[in-house]
Amino acid sequence: MSSFYFLVDCNNFYVSCERVFNAKLIGKPVVVLSNNDGCVVARSNEAKQWIPMGVPVYKVRGIIAQHQVKVCSSNYTLYGELSRRVMSILKKHAESMEIYSIDEAFLEYSDTSKTSSDWENLAIMIRDAIRQSLGIPVSIGVGRTKTLAKLANNQAKKEKYGSGFCLLDSPERIEVLLKKMDVQEVWGVGRRWAKNLKAYGIDSAWQLQQAPEKLIRQKFNIFLLRTKLELQDVRCLHLEHFTPPRKSIAVTRSFGRKIQNILELEQAVASYLTRLGEKLRLHHLKVKKFILFIQTSRFSKEEYYSKSIICTLQDYTNNTSQLILAGLNGLGQIYLSEFSYNKAGVVAIDLRAEDVHQGQLFSGVIESKAESDLMMAVDLLNRKYGKSSIHYAITGLRQDWAALSTQKSPNYLSSWEELLAVS
Repeated sequence: MSSFYFLVDCNNFYVSCERVFNAKLIGKPVVVLSNNDGCVVARSNEAKQWIPMGVPVYKVRGIIAQHQVKVCSSNYTLYGELSRRVMSILKKHAESMEIYSIDEAFLEYSDTSKTSSDWENLAIMIRDAIRQSLGIPVSIGVGRTKTLAKLANNQAKKEKYGSGFCLLDSPERIEVLLKKMDVQEVWGVGRRWAKNLKAYGIDSAWQLQQAPEKLIRQKFNIFLLRTKLELQDVRCLHLEHFTPPRKSIAVTRSFGRKIQNILELEQAVASYLTRLGEKLRLHHLKVKKFILFIQTSRFSKEEYYSKSIICTLQDYTNNTSQLILAGLNGLGQIYLSEFSYNKAGVVAIDLRAEDVHQGQLFSGVIESKAESDLMMAVDLLNRKYGKSSIHYAITGLRQDWAALSTQKSPNYLSSWEELLAVS
């Protein structure tokens, strides 16, 4: 018997994170909103029957009021820290592990002597360890391929009163599940491919598994063929033990109100570039070029204006000072005073590992160790004493333009001032 993949997926992760520190939300309909309290990005099971994913919140205000849905602003700092702790627990229980997303991870086990009961007991142990330590509920799907583990996980989530566990360890179990599953539910298929597959009479996951290889090769591509083989219990996808290098890093935000004043726009851009510098240093990267953009609202009665510029640095860097200088210079070239702006952002597009350096013969720019140490010290202080404890004056103090987050929960795990008080 070959090894098995476990896909561990946190249930309704953002909502579950909010419930960890607010027990009053348990069993109640809850939604979490995107930046600037714009759209619904997470829903509890109780809210899914009324509120679709991604809907702008203003369109469902009536439904929220009618069903007394609790609304939370997103708190990505909290979600990221809880995700890190979940992955830390999973790592202790895995032979090999791939972090697939903020709330999902693949685990691999090669013990071929275990029975179906053994695998289920292991899954229950992992589930209980996370629940006891963090209060986060998870579902676990098990299969010999990553695609089957993903489908098993989807089935585990549907078992309302079950264990949150599904094992596909035999052809009979695989056939039963695939026959009742729409082809669009298969991992990696999606709407467009599902529509094309159904034109050839392939409506279910089982029919995709049984489809002729020649048809899939000629009418689709190698990626769908791999999916078909994975459904047949043939392993084509393996764990990715190393995170592939990032191609880009973005920091974009809508403002809480419109900005026309150039000074406030400079504050916003400097703040975003400060965050970009933090992300670059966190991932041990440097940037040579980044895109800066500003735009007005598409839905305003005023004339629409959107402009971007590529800002090029003299050398690869993750020094916030250099990023801000280049960004403010670029902002001056695209800013028009007659418009009121509602969004800005920066996107790093030319990245390199920070330990790779190739000097330029005529640039004369060499980043000193003192500059690097300064950035390291700033990051350390901000982690220890709270976000923006040390910051550049250009980013401002009050930031009245900042994105709305009227229902944001405290940073219980990353700020001494916001620790949960128990009375």
